[in-house]
Amino acid sequence: MSDNRVDTSRPEYSWIPFFEELARRLHEDDWRNKQPDIVAELQRMRREGMRIAPWVDNLTEWIDPFSFFGTIRRVGFENAVPIMESFKVFFDIDAEVPVEDPITPTMNPQRSFYFTGIGDNGQTEVHWQLFERVMSQDSIVNDSDFVDLLDRSRRSYNVGHGNLSGTLFWIKPHHYLKTDTIAHYLHTLDYSNFGRNYLENLLRIRDVDPRPFPVLNAEAWLTGQFLKDPEGTKIWQVRGGKDF
Repeated sequence: MSDNRVDTSRPEYSWIPFFEELARRLHEDDWRNKQPDIVAELQRMRREGMRIAPWVDNLTEWIDPFSFFGTIRRVGFENAVPIMESFKVFFDIDAEVPVEDPITPTMNPQRSFYFTGIGDNGQTEVHWQLFERVMSQDSIVNDSDFVDLLDRSRRSYNVGHGNLSGTLFWIKPHHYLKTDTIAHYLHTLDYSNFGRNYLENLLRIRDVDPRPFPVLNAEAWLTGQFLKDPEGTKIWQVRGGKDF
């Protein structure tokens, strides 16, 4: 992928340092093995009046990283600010909290909830495996193991390629794009073999437009790719807890 980065001092890209560092902290500080601590912190934040979804009250020991990021991207920017400020302290993040609502795929609040048995059936671990593979790579590696991880996460109940690719953009916005954004530039895509096709099309899009991916995402959003239906701009029905 391109090493060309956007100017994060611009308000529309000011979200990137915080989101990237939060993802790095989850990865480098081994939060995969401290999931109950994340759950406890989310429950504390909810008790103190932050707009954390009610399903956190029912979680015990499981939460996947994509669903965790969804606690920011589901509540509107004004309500997300205190959540991000709390995460900044809890995860010891140096980056400043964003100054403007991120121009990213968002999510549907009515679909932000967890499902019985997620820890037992292994889907939380699948999402963590994919997350850690993504975070450990400096570029796209189009190999069979990575393809398999993408496909396994996508096949989780109610995830789908658009939902999964949108969350990958949140955590590594210079390396990944939501599939709708790719389609905006490549026009015709076939995601029947999602993992392989997604990686191949990420590489192809560099030949179409060499600008940084956050620029492509913002342009697709602002030109209507995500605004065809003003009520339908939400993504990612999460999977990530148990004992609900």
